[in-house]
Amino acid sequence: MNQRRIERIWVRSNEANSAAFDIAASSATSPSDFLRALTSAYPEAVGTIPSKHSTTCVIVAFAKPEARDPACGASV
Repeated sequence: MNQRRIERIWVRSNEANSAAFDIAASSATSPSDFLRALTSAYPEAVGTIPSKHSTTCVIVAFAKPEARDPACGASV
């Protein structure tokens, strides 16, 4: 996956310390699989909720705002 596509698979949510991830492009098959993969690299990811706007989008909450930004650039 090229860098430009990686940058497009996430957008920031308007919730504090959270980000919305489009998991359609990831290797995870469900939101719980995605969270498990994400927390293995970023333990500050603390939970997910489904997006009301897309079936392939999940909103991930982070314990600290500074933990969110590096995770958003990651490929899971």
